[in-house]
Amino acid sequence: MALKFDLSPFDRLDDDFAKAAGKLETLVGSENTKTQVKAVLKPLEDDAKSRVHSITGHLKSSIETRVTTHADAPTEIEVGISYKRHPKAHHAHLVEDGHGGPHPAPPHPFWEPAVQLHGQQAVDALEDLMEDLAEQLF
Repeated sequence: MALKFDLSPFDRLDDDFAKAAGKLETLVGSENTKTQVKAVLKPLEDDAKSRVHSITGHLKSSIETRVTTHADAPTEIEVGISYKRHPKAHHAHLVEDGHGGPHPAPPHPFWEPAVQLHGQQAVDALEDLMEDLAEQLF
Protein backbone atom coordinates (compact mmCIF):
# COMPACT_ATOMS: atom_id res chain seq x y z
CA MET A 1 0.00 0.00 0.00
CA ALA A 2 1.37 3.38 -1.00
CA LEU A 3 0.31 6.84 -1.96
CA LYS A 4 1.80 8.27 -5.13
CA PHE A 5 1.92 11.94 -6.02
CA ASP A 6 2.78 13.26 -9.44
CA LEU A 7 4.80 16.46 -8.93
CA SER A 8 5.68 17.00 -12.58
CA PRO A 9 3.52 20.19 -12.79
CA PHE A 10 5.67 21.67 -10.02
CA ASP A 11 8.84 20.61 -11.80
CA ARG A 12 7.70 22.61 -14.81
CA LEU A 13 7.29 25.67 -12.57
CA ASP A 14 11.07 25.72 -12.13
CA ASP A 15 11.41 26.09 -15.88
CA ASP A 16 8.75 28.82 -15.96
CA PHE A 17 10.46 30.77 -13.18
CA ALA A 18 13.84 30.39 -14.88
CA LYS A 19 12.38 31.70 -18.15
CA ALA A 20 10.72 34.63 -16.36
CA ALA A 21 13.98 35.47 -14.55
CA GLY A 22 15.87 35.40 -17.84
CA LYS A 23 13.28 37.61 -19.50
CA LEU A 24 13.36 40.06 -16.59
CA GLU A 25 17.15 40.25 -16.77
CA THR A 26 16.91 40.97 -20.50
CA LEU A 27 14.24 43.63 -19.96
CA VAL A 28 16.07 45.38 -17.13
CA GLY A 29 19.39 45.25 -18.97
CA SER A 30 17.98 46.60 -22.24
CA GLU A 31 19.11 49.96 -23.54
CA ASN A 32 15.47 51.07 -23.56
CA THR A 33 15.10 50.38 -19.83
CA LYS A 34 18.45 51.99 -19.02
CA THR A 35 17.31 55.10 -20.92
CA GLN A 36 14.02 55.13 -18.98
CA VAL A 37 15.84 54.77 -15.63
CA LYS A 38 18.18 57.63 -16.50
CA ALA A 39 15.22 59.80 -17.52
CA VAL A 40 13.46 59.08 -14.21
CA LEU A 41 16.57 60.09 -12.24
CA LYS A 42 17.50 63.08 -14.41
CA PRO A 43 15.67 65.71 -12.28
CA LEU A 44 17.66 64.58 -9.21
CA GLU A 45 20.94 64.54 -11.13
CA ASP A 46 20.30 67.93 -12.79
CA ASP A 47 19.28 69.58 -9.52
CA ALA A 48 22.44 68.35 -7.77
CA LYS A 49 24.59 69.60 -10.66
CA SER A 50 22.92 73.00 -10.54
CA ARG A 51 23.77 73.37 -6.83
CA VAL A 52 27.46 72.38 -7.03
CA HIS A 53 29.89 74.99 -5.79
CA SER A 54 32.34 74.40 -8.61
CA ILE A 55 35.88 75.58 -9.14
CA THR A 56 37.37 72.99 -11.52
CA GLY A 57 34.20 71.36 -12.85
CA HIS A 58 35.34 67.87 -11.80
CA LEU A 59 32.65 67.57 -9.17
CA LYS A 60 29.79 68.65 -11.42
CA SER A 61 30.85 66.36 -14.26
CA SER A 62 31.13 63.38 -11.91
CA ILE A 63 27.43 63.41 -10.94
CA GLU A 64 25.85 60.72 -13.08
CA THR A 65 23.33 57.92 -13.27
CA ARG A 66 24.56 54.41 -14.07
CA VAL A 67 22.67 51.19 -14.60
CA THR A 68 24.88 48.11 -14.39
CA THR A 69 23.75 44.60 -15.24
CA HIS A 70 25.74 41.39 -14.85
CA ALA A 71 24.75 37.85 -15.70
CA ASP A 72 25.37 36.50 -12.20
CA ALA A 73 24.86 39.60 -10.04
CA PRO A 74 21.96 41.90 -9.24
CA THR A 75 21.28 44.90 -11.44
CA GLU A 76 22.50 48.09 -9.81
CA ILE A 77 21.13 51.57 -10.30
CA GLU A 78 23.38 54.30 -8.96
CA VAL A 79 22.89 58.04 -9.10
CA GLY A 80 25.44 60.41 -7.62
CA ILE A 81 29.21 60.41 -7.45
CA SER A 82 31.43 57.36 -7.52
CA TYR A 83 34.86 58.13 -6.10
CA LYS A 84 36.16 54.97 -7.77
CA ARG A 85 35.13 56.11 -11.26
CA HIS A 86 35.83 59.80 -10.61
CA PRO A 87 38.92 60.12 -8.42
CA LYS A 88 39.13 63.87 -9.18
CA ALA A 89 35.82 64.28 -7.33
CA HIS A 90 37.19 62.80 -4.10
CA HIS A 91 36.35 66.04 -2.29
CA ALA A 92 32.56 65.86 -2.79
CA HIS A 93 31.83 65.21 0.89
CA LEU A 94 34.05 68.15 1.88
CA VAL A 95 32.10 70.47 -0.41
CA GLU A 96 28.75 69.08 0.76
CA ASP A 97 29.51 69.24 4.49
CA GLY A 98 32.32 71.79 4.70
CA HIS A 99 35.58 71.15 6.53
CA GLY A 100 37.87 72.55 9.17
CA GLY A 101 41.06 73.03 7.34
CA PRO A 102 43.92 73.63 6.88
CA HIS A 103 41.89 76.11 4.81
CA PRO A 104 38.41 75.91 6.37
CA ALA A 105 35.41 76.04 4.08
CA PRO A 106 31.71 76.26 4.95
CA PRO A 107 29.24 73.66 3.67
CA HIS A 108 27.94 74.01 0.13
CA PRO A 109 25.23 71.34 0.09
CA PHE A 110 24.30 70.11 -3.36
CA TRP A 111 23.37 66.46 -2.92
CA GLU A 112 21.15 66.53 0.18
CA PRO A 113 18.88 69.35 -1.08
CA ALA A 114 18.48 67.59 -4.44
CA VAL A 115 17.55 64.33 -2.71
CA GLN A 116 15.12 66.14 -0.40
CA LEU A 117 13.42 67.76 -3.39
CA HIS A 118 13.44 64.87 -5.90
CA GLY A 119 14.24 61.67 -4.00
CA GLN A 120 10.73 60.40 -3.29
CA GLN A 121 9.58 61.27 -6.79
CA ALA A 122 12.52 59.26 -8.20
CA VAL A 123 11.77 56.25 -5.98
CA ASP A 124 8.08 56.31 -6.94
CA ALA A 125 8.91 56.58 -10.65
CA LEU A 126 11.41 53.70 -10.42
CA GLU A 127 8.81 51.54 -8.66
CA ASP A 128 6.30 52.31 -11.43
CA LEU A 129 8.87 51.45 -14.09
CA MET A 130 9.72 48.13 -12.39
CA GLU A 131 6.01 47.27 -12.07
CA ASP A 132 5.60 47.91 -15.81
CA LEU A 133 8.53 45.59 -16.53
CA ALA A 134 7.09 42.90 -14.25
CA GLU A 135 3.77 43.06 -16.12
CA GLN A 136 5.63 42.33 -19.36
CA LEU A 137 6.76 38.99 -17.95
CA PHE A 138 3.35 37.39 -17.84
